[in-house]
Amino acid sequence: MTEKILVVFHLYYHNQIPYFISKMKNITGVEWDLIVTGNNLTKESADAIRKFKPDAHFMETENRGYDIWPFIQCIKGIDLSKYLYIIKLHTKNEDESMVIQFNGIKFRGRKWLSLMVNALLRSPERFTKNHNAFVSRPKLGLIYSMDVNV
Repeated sequence: MTEKILVVFHLYYHNQIPYFISKMKNITGVEWDLIVTGNNLTKESADAIRKFKPDAHFMETENRGYDIWPFIQCIKGIDLSKYLYIIKLHTKNEDESMVIQFNGIKFRGRKWLSLMVNALLRSPERFTKNHNAFVSRPKLGLIYSMDVNV
C-alpha cells in the first residue's frame, strides 16, 4: 500500500490561508497531494496556496452542507486507492460571539478551529505521530481531538 496522503482543504474564510499554510508545513517526510475546494476561490488565494504547494489542485464546489458536501464531491472524483489516508481541513468562523457546542462542551471562535487543526497538525512531531498510527494500524479509521472526547 502507498504511504502517500491526500489533504482536502475547504476554503471559505480566505483570511485564514496563512494559518492553514503554517499548519500544512508540518506535513513532513511523506508525499502528499493537496486539493482545495470552495465556491469563492480567488486568484489571490490560489496564488498564495500555489506559492506554498505548486502542484495543488483546485475544485470549485457549492458551499452546501458547510464543508461536508464539498468533501463528498471531492472524494467521489478521485482514486482513493492512491492514498493511505485523507486529512480533511476547513476554515471556520472565528467570531468570538459565536458559540459552538459539541458533546456538551462549548467553544468560542478560534478555539474550535485550533482544537480541530492542532489535533492533526500542531507540529511536525504531532503529524508524524498521527501518520505512524495509520501506518502501523491499517484498520485505524479516524484521528480526532481528544479535547472534545467526553
